[in-house]
Amino acid sequence: MSRFLHAYSLGYEGISLDRYIEVLKWHKISVVIDVRETPWSYKPGFSKKPLSERLEAEQISYVHLKAAGNPSKNRKMGLPQQEVIKLYKKHLVARPPHFVL
Repeated sequence: MSRFLHAYSLGYEGISLDRYIEVLKWHKISVVIDVRETPWSYKPGFSKKPLSERLEAEQISYVHLKAAGNPSKNRKMGLPQQEVIKLYKKHLVARPPHFVL
């Protein structure tokens, strides 16, 4: 039997932590990979420690994988989105993130 890995993207702007967890559970997400360069947020519950603790309490694993994120220098140059995406792709090719489940 083959096993497939599916990846989803879920931001948290405009939703509560409870709703975030609800969406993860609805879609049977078992691992959250946080690709933020700095896993910190002004929004309550979404910084690394409280987020990882809440996810673990809900039986959802948490991994911070900074290398998979788009570096802030790429995003803060004032470039059009397509240019930022090109830089991000170059970043991923030059420094592929490694993660084993």
